[in-house]
Amino acid sequence: MDPRQAFENALAVDRVAQRFAAEDEAPAEGKKKSDKPKTFEAARTRLLDHLESKGWKLSSRSLKIPYATSPNGEDRLWFKTRAVYKTHSRGGSRGYGHEFKDARSISYDTDDLKNMSPEDYLRQAIRA
Repeated sequence: MDPRQAFENALAVDRVAQRFAAEDEAPAEGKKKSDKPKTFEAARTRLLDHLESKGWKLSSRSLKIPYATSPNGEDRLWFKTRAVYKTHSRGGSRGYGHEFKDARSISYDTDDLKNMSPEDYLRQAIRA
């Protein structure tokens, strides 16, 4: 195969790949595109926005390990790069503090956060 023909074949393969990618991204007729976030980062942002709307106090999102504290101060969720951790303090913000060293993982599968609604994930996190 000469170089020109190899180049044209490569272009044809690329066009086919782009067509399939466009079909994957576009919803089929009568179906709407999923609202599920594609990345853990997007799911985390969606959950943090939901927590803020529910009255949770958020740390700065630029922290290395951002966190959200429940309105009563007893629960705190810590958001690492690929996992969510939780601390529970009966004294709330008045007594015992929350420290990441005391946190326990509540997110064993990162797909949990991507596939569940923020409300369902929050309910599961509080029970953990």
